[in-house]
Amino acid sequence: MLAFLPRVRAFLIAGVVLATAGFVPAPAPTFHFALVKSAPADGASVANVIRVDLWFSEPPTAETVAIHIVDADGNVVPGADAKVDAKDPKAYSAVPRAALAPGGYTVSWKGMGDDGHVVRGTFAFTVPSP
Repeated sequence: MLAFLPRVRAFLIAGVVLATAGFVPAPAPTFHFALVKSAPADGASVANVIRVDLWFSEPPTAETVAIHIVDADGNVVPGADAKVDAKDPKAYSAVPRAALAPGGYTVSWKGMGDDGHVVRGTFAFTVPSP
């Protein structure tokens, strides 16, 4: 008489699994100012680097972005001031006076989002020898 209970239990478990299958939590949205991507990318080896581009999650507060390109000896590359892209307020670039020589470089950046928090970060890339 109780032989149907295992089938009922299996049916109930299958129903719960199917009912909850569509409820996979989505990734949490980013609510703070952050670096989304860069070119060169972190860890990249790129020849003929004539500029460094950064894209942020939101337009930074006016005149708060700073970008410094630092060579392997710790010297800041001259002339690489942060400039906003006229067509995309979330995109900034730093253009050194001359193409970067072979070697390792670190990009140090900072900016402030609408919430008033200053965010800083670094990433590195290499210009290989020809």
